Amino acid sequence: MGSGASSRKNNDSSGRGDLAEEGKRALEMLEKMAREQEDLKTMVRSVKGSKNRPIQTTLPRKVALLTAGGLAPCLSACCGALIQRYTDLYPEIKIICYKGGYKGLLLGDSIEVDADVRSKAGVLFDFGGSPIGNSRVKLTNVKDCVKRGLVKEGEDPQKVAADQLVKDGVDILHTIGGDDTNLAAADLAAYLEKNNYGLVVIGLPKTIDNDVYPIRQTLGAWTAAAEAPDRRRGAETPPGWSDGLPLLLEAALPPSPRDRS
Repeated sequence: MGSGASSRKNNDSSGRGDLAEEGKRALEMLEKMAREQEDLKTMVRSVKGSKNRPIQTTLPRKVALLTAGGLAPCLSACCGALIQRYTDLYPEIKIICYKGGYKGLLLGDSIEVDADVRSKAGVLFDFGGSPIGNSRVKLTNVKDCVKRGLVKEGEDPQKVAADQLVKDGVDILHTIGGDDTNLAAADLAAYLEKNNYGLVVIGLPKTIDNDVYPIRQTLGAWTAAAEAPDRRRGAETPPGWSDGLPLLLEAALPPSPRDRS
């Protein structure tokens, strides 16, 4: 009994360490982006104008975050890292989070990151999952969006999303997700540019599958691979499987170079 409790305590401690590592990696990625842009101010000021309006040189008034796709260990840490970074560099910029990924964006369901949340953002490094919720809604899947009641028949989900961003006063949207999420973000960014919305979409790659090309290592993959051996004994066997371990490892471990080709 005592040995089991000690083992669980050690596993929990190890898990918190891995999540803290994901938070550090998220911060490092943001800092690397800043260095590559020479100055983070250049990046956040690069809010595009329309054809008849020059590029703005002022800071954005408001940024938004959303997490989408499947759950991964880094989602909470990424939210914490972004909130901390903006608060450290630009505390005057307002931050909101859309609840439930693109679903929340379509419905206009968001929460504001207030001063209290900003001061405690580091706590998010100790937790997995997403504090603002996920969904697998795709803006390009019109039928599914209509079926879910997120848009009306005849509406374009991308236009609904774009108009909601304008309504909320968002200048920069940070999408935190995997391959599908970032493809959706790219499609939304192209739509915004084509229709002169003057907004910026910035994707942050997370996935335990480590399959977002050309990113060498996605956020979430490290923790998933590190935790898999410790969790294998407690893996439940899915229906039709004689052993749950292969499924767990297949989902958790980054693919080999051969698997990428």
